[in-house]
Amino acid sequence: MMRSDNKCFLLSCLVFTLTIALVTSQAFAIPTAQDVANQVKAAMEDGKTAKEAVETAVASAIAEGMSAKEAAKAAIKGAVEAAVLLGQEVNVAIQDAVMGAASGAIAAGQDMNAAIEGACEGAISAAAAVNADTNLAAQAAVGGSVNAAVEHKQDSAAAASAAVSGAVRGAAAAGLNPKETARVVYGSAQGANAAATATGLDASAVAAAVQSSASDAAAAHGLDSGTMAAAAASGTADTAPLEAYSPPEAPPPPAPPEPPATELDQVEPEPDPIASDM
Repeated sequence: MMRSDNKCFLLSCLVFTLTIALVTSQAFAIPTAQDVANQVKAAMEDGKTAKEAVETAVASAIAEGMSAKEAAKAAIKGAVEAAVLLGQEVNVAIQDAVMGAASGAIAAGQDMNAAIEGACEGAISAAAAVNADTNLAAQAAVGGSVNAAVEHKQDSAAAASAAVSGAVRGAAAAGLNPKETARVVYGSAQGANAAATATGLDASAVAAAVQSSASDAAAAHGLDSGTMAAAAASGTADTAPLEAYSPPEAPPPPAPPEPPATELDQVEPEPDPIASDM
């Protein structure tokens, strides 16, 4: 009888342990890329901007165990899909989403540039998937990365470098041919240069980082490094107004100070004797 009781007790303990393990694993499961994309889409459908939706989704996914790069890549996919569904401008959503991804990573205590790289990778592959112009998508994504660096007082050249690396990887993931990838690099350089100029940065340092990153990324994906570096240089030199990049909004001017009170302001009016007699 004792042996039977022990078996029942051990079986009960085993069932209890397995139940706790199952509940715990479900509670702390790392979200999938589709989970993150769906979260962004739902938030944008509820009226959030791409930046707000992506920032929240990236920070949440990182907190649940996802890497900053993968979270950002998934989130921007959701932002692009939502923009198409809602009839919004895709490139505006891309620029805002890259900035949101950077903010989300910082809020979660992670590397901003890892999120930027993932976001730019996702931006190009997502743009290609919805038949959007990947050159313009690159302008918006890389320009947004420089805006993000300025917003968070980070190294803009490093942010642009990470962005271009991600853009080339996104082009490869989308199956773009070398000529199309060169257009992505060209647009990346345009966006980086426009953002650096608009925000008062050292545009030459940003341009050098973009060209170096384009060359390195090309080599990593079996492309001609010289061709991609040349595309970056040409994009930097093209200073025509861009279709897809918007400089960050300037903060509103401070309110003028209140004028000092005068003696007349401080004197209380005398009571009206006629009114007091009545």
